[in-house]
Amino acid sequence: RMFITGVSPITLDDVTSGFNIGSNFSTDPQFNGIVGFSETELRTMLTYYKEEGTLKAEVEDLITMMKPWYDNYCFAEETLDESMFNSDMVLYFLSTFLRLGTPPKEMIDRNIRTDYNKIRHLIRIDRELGANFSIIREIVENGRTTANINSSFPADRMVDTNNFKSLLYYFGLLTISGTERGNVVLTIPNQTVREQLYTYLVDTYHQAELFAVDLNKLNNLMAGMAYDGDWQPVFTYIGEELKRQSRIREFIDGEAHVKGFLLAYLGLTNYYYLQPEYESGKGYADFYFRPNPSVTGIPYLYLLEVKYAKASDPADKEQELMTEARTQLLQYAADPIVTQSIGTAKLRLITVVFRTWEVIAMEEVEEIE
Repeated sequence: RMFITGVSPITLDDVTSGFNIGSNFSTDPQFNGIVGFSETELRTMLTYYKEEGTLKAEVEDLITMMKPWYDNYCFAEETLDESMFNSDMVLYFLSTFLRLGTPPKEMIDRNIRTDYNKIRHLIRIDRELGANFSIIREIVENGRTTANINSSFPADRMVDTNNFKSLLYYFGLLTISGTERGNVVLTIPNQTVREQLYTYLVDTYHQAELFAVDLNKLNNLMAGMAYDGDWQPVFTYIGEELKRQSRIREFIDGEAHVKGFLLAYLGLTNYYYLQPEYESGKGYADFYFRPNPSVTGIPYLYLLEVKYAKASDPADKEQELMTEARTQLLQYAADPIVTQSIGTAKLRLITVVFRTWEVIAMEEVEEIE
């Protein structure tokens, strides 16, 4: 008998010569936890290193640090309460922490980045944007999609919409999080995968000559936001580029598109772990700029509320949106997820208002002591 991992049903059906004696167990609930680490297994392993004196940190602190980056994989509808940590990513993290006593400077293993690049060419067909680009954008904007996971499909039909969603699942870029009207709900499992999807989206905009920003300049502006509290230049720069590069406008018409666009670009910088609204069940503002565990000493954290006005909205719509944002930000600032992760940093509450693709207002709200 032979057990194979890391092989999609495309390979089994189409690359080999008549491999028709294999069984696909990818969605079998009995095998959900066979290759990853459950939280119990991870805690047991960390406790061993702690008791041996080689782990200079608290077990629970490390689990909290790793969870948003490496956890939340589920491979069967029947095992939604049995999420798994990616074992490769966990061991990558621990190999650095046990040697140096600190997290790795990059929370994502470069070997993982290389592996995920294999799917990049399926997003575009020649120099045109295909339907799969819309799927990636939908996932970034909404954090989820629905599909029927196909157990096999021909290699020449990988770009078909449902097959492409199935392929994202088999590659570990999406995980099962529930069912809806007979379909499986597929969501982004963690921050590691989210950054890969951001990269796909941004690279596709650039390669299709739709939109490009100087990522080095954006990173420098984000450094000013993180260390100096100078956040307005970040959104001013993005707004100026949106105004200058007109081809992108047809692709970001609508509130969800604007938020997804911002999430993709801001999520590629290393200072913050951007926690979007959908991840917490709409528990707080559109984006929480949460501290990245691999970057220490950042004095400013942010809650960002993005508001969107249609071109047909009256001129005073801006003030209505700003008032709404102020109320929401003050409410969200008290959320336990936010208050427990602030530490000694200063939390700033900010609003950016768009009218279609143009930034028309920015404001910072003072917290009530």
